[in-house]
Amino acid sequence: MKNIFMENQKEITFEEYMAYKKDGRENLGDNLPVAVYRMLEYSLRSTLIEEYGKETQIKIFRKAGYQAGTFFAKNYLNCDLPLERFLGDLQTQMETMKIGVLRVEGVNSDDGTIMLTVSEDANMNHLTWQAKQVAAGDYSQHVSYLGEFSEAFNTMIEQLRERENLLMKKAEMAENYNRLLIELTHSRQECIMVVDAHSGEIVYCNKSKNGDGEFAEGKCSTCCGCEQRLTIHDEILKWKDTEKKISRNDSDKYTVWEKEDSEGRIYQITTYAIEWKEKEVYVHIITDITESRRKGMILEDKAYRDPGTGLYNRRYFEEYMERALLKREQLTLCYIDIDGLKYVNDKYGHLEGDNYIAMIVAAIKNKAKYIRV
Repeated sequence: MKNIFMENQKEITFEEYMAYKKDGRENLGDNLPVAVYRMLEYSLRSTLIEEYGKETQIKIFRKAGYQAGTFFAKNYLNCDLPLERFLGDLQTQMETMKIGVLRVEGVNSDDGTIMLTVSEDANMNHLTWQAKQVAAGDYSQHVSYLGEFSEAFNTMIEQLRERENLLMKKAEMAENYNRLLIELTHSRQECIMVVDAHSGEIVYCNKSKNGDGEFAEGKCSTCCGCEQRLTIHDEILKWKDTEKKISRNDSDKYTVWEKEDSEGRIYQITTYAIEWKEKEVYVHIITDITESRRKGMILEDKAYRDPGTGLYNRRYFEEYMERALLKREQLTLCYIDIDGLKYVNDKYGHLEGDNYIAMIVAAIKNKAKYIRV
């Protein structure tokens, strides 16, 4: 570097001058008031502007600043550190030397250019800016110039970072569970319908056309396909818990009821009363049990009816009488002896004997409809 300074008729370099120790300037020391440097800075700037103009003054200051910055980086910084650690080291050094508060405005990863600004005596302004950055989700901020407050502030930032990560994990888990629940709900054969308890409007149905179950303004028109498929649609919307069998204060309580439509289809409805989306609603789980009921009736006929005559058998009679006696029901028991049945069986076969019995039963039913045979 060129010799640009003179002291006692001896030329010294910029590096040598900047390396002077405290004992080299006993009249000044290392705690020269900032005001002295400010007077020098402003008087020099004013003189340069007056002598050479504003543009030249700026050019000279920038050149001097670059020279000072090069010395500062070479002697006080480790330029081989990764970017984040380098910036942290730079900020710490500037705060320690009371140069000012460093703010990173931007980094260009293509050419390595870093845009920095330095504020003097602006701790609170910078802290406000950092707080805004943290509020916006930037948890890379770090404070080291405010003593114990710095430690508390940095601890708070770390806790916020950890909590945000935890919330993000929980939110991801909740979203996955919701997706699974929606998929399971949509794949169910049952119709799940949620109806506003006061207005009777549908607020959710797993069979809605748009697939998400939601309804615009609670209108049922979105579910016209459901209306065609579910013939007891109107009865569902009008249902009220008039007998107070279920309570919103007890999630275990529900009521099960059945409804048969005009086409003979039978539906079993399990209804819960709950609060959902700040509304009192009825949740109806509607299952078509027509086929199972028919199969049950077929099995019941096989178990309780004679295959030849179609009449109730001895097993049915015993179970029926047992239930009637337990309930203390009033009933009349009739015993009929059919004349000539043995003759018909012996002469014409048991098939004709069964037909003979069936004809007599039909005649009795025709005359007395309340008789169970």
